[in-house]
Amino acid sequence: MKKGLFRILSLIWMGLIFFFSSLTGSDVSNLPHVSDILAHGALYLILGGLLYFSFQKRQGVWTVLIAALYGLSDEFHQSFVPGRTPELKDLIVDTTAALLMVIIISLVKQAKKSRVRSM
Repeated sequence: MKKGLFRILSLIWMGLIFFFSSLTGSDVSNLPHVSDILAHGALYLILGGLLYFSFQKRQGVWTVLIAALYGLSDEFHQSFVPGRTPELKDLIVDTTAALLMVIIISLVKQAKKSRVRSM
C-alpha cells in the first residue's frame, strides 16, 4: 500500500479513538467490559502500525512521537467529557503500545533481511 493510504487510514483510526473518547462515563459503562489498559493498548498498537507505514524516513521516531502527542490530546479531550477523566497511565499505555508496534515491525523486517542474506 502507498504511504498516502496509510496516512488516510491513520486519520480514520484517530477519528475512531476520538469517538470512543467522546463517550460519557455512563456510555462507556454500557459497553462490554474490557480492561481500560487493554483497550488503550489495542487501539494504539494498531495506530502505531498505521503511522509507521505512513512515513518514509525515521518511521519509528515519527510513529512514537505522533502517537504520544495524540494520546496526550486524547487525555486532554477526556477532561471535558462528563464522567471521564484524563489519566497518566493511559498516556503511558498509548505511547508504549505504539513503541511496541515499532519494535515488532523492526524485528520482522530484520528477520526478513537476515533470511534473504542467508539464502
